[in-house]
Amino acid sequence: MHLKKRISLLVSVIFVLSFVLMACTNNGKDGNTDPVNTNGPENTGQEQNNNDGGDQGAEEAVYDPTANKEPVTLTVMNWGGAPAEFFKPLYDEFTKKYPWITVEMLASGGADVEGMSTLAALQSSGNPPDLAWVASIASWNEGGNLEDLKPYIDKDPVVKTLGIKDGFLETWAINDQVLALPWTDDPWPIVINKDLMAKHGIEMPSNDWTYEDFRRMAIQATDHAAGEYGISFNGVFKTSMPYLLAIANGHASGLNFMNENNTQSMLHTPEVMADLKWLHDLYNVDKTMMDVATLNASGYGEGGDFMAGKALFSIAQPLKQLSDMVDFEWDILPAPRGSVSQPNMRNTSPLAMLSASKNKDAAWLFIRFQFEYEANKWRIDNIGFPSMVANAELDQLLASVYDGKNFEALQISSTTCCTSDGPMIYDYSAMHDGIYMSAVMSYFNDNTDISSVIPAIEDYNNRATEYWKKMGVIR
Repeated sequence: MHLKKRISLLVSVIFVLSFVLMACTNNGKDGNTDPVNTNGPENTGQEQNNNDGGDQGAEEAVYDPTANKEPVTLTVMNWGGAPAEFFKPLYDEFTKKYPWITVEMLASGGADVEGMSTLAALQSSGNPPDLAWVASIASWNEGGNLEDLKPYIDKDPVVKTLGIKDGFLETWAINDQVLALPWTDDPWPIVINKDLMAKHGIEMPSNDWTYEDFRRMAIQATDHAAGEYGISFNGVFKTSMPYLLAIANGHASGLNFMNENNTQSMLHTPEVMADLKWLHDLYNVDKTMMDVATLNASGYGEGGDFMAGKALFSIAQPLKQLSDMVDFEWDILPAPRGSVSQPNMRNTSPLAMLSASKNKDAAWLFIRFQFEYEANKWRIDNIGFPSMVANAELDQLLASVYDGKNFEALQISSTTCCTSDGPMIYDYSAMHDGIYMSAVMSYFNDNTDISSVIPAIEDYNNRATEYWKKMGVIR
């Protein structure tokens, strides 16, 4: 396969996997106790006893979403542009296990604004979708669009058998309501070109390496005359590593530089501004990353320099396919350690049941399936991402995928720090796209004044305070 075709294929897979790339927050999975797991191909999703015999009024029937096997078609509304074909095999696995339910994908044309507009139109026609990928829970729920999933979690006896970590399903609970669940929780470790590392006399660091190690190695691998750079022109280094560094240095707690309870942004603080300057200087003063003009002249496209063997570090490649995509030896590392902690990037995507759904038992079954054996085996087989549940067989399968690689780095990336609290952020689209992305990308790409973002952050924090007071989170 020619290099350009391989790069194109890789980028298309990255596109599907990276709708919400969210770094860690403080609500980690660390220390959670794994429940007893009976999740396997032979015993998940079994029908439950509905107490058909005996005294019907003496005891409440056990909830069983598989009891009604009338044919159902579920509609899952996804974000704009997601190639449905990529997920079709996963949905086929669901239908194979629950053959009376078929799944259709519906592209909304965008994220929250477009999704809610599409939902309103479909509700008016009498054909509402059943499930949706949401970015901001607050935005969707202001119109009462989301079904509370906590009653399903509490009453479905199968949930307790799946090996789900304690509290994981309640990651985004608000006022004891669970309005969306994580349907992905994928680590995005740093990938390193071992051939380039050897060429420049660089030793593989330990898994507790630091940001200063990262900087030193990136500078050492940069050779402009050879067209080689320490850091790939990969947008994740500019969009996600900034708040990852702020968390690592103890200057923020989560996505978009949020505070501990996600009610205020810390982007305007001097400490976070200093973290941003450190990265800006690494990219633009040390010149360890191509600038935009050089990238455009190179013909690589974003991330293409790493694929061509011309960059030492990259992020978030679909690791299962990477060896087929490149002509060099590679390995993985967790994100570096800061002065306080070593958080890692995780892509945690929310899935919600819509309150207007006419097929709620089937919709819940689809959500539950994401934590069943078949779905998690599919993730390992097709993407190389870890299972979201505790299962020894699946853990062994994952380890075999990374035979000869730094598998411990993947485990660190999978278990340290936390899942994302992005869906909990008030007015997420305005905050992330309208304020953060615009200001930070201009700073890194065009050397604009990052302090110009401060008034917008202060205005956002005031609006967020009023919202969270209304919700009873801030008193």
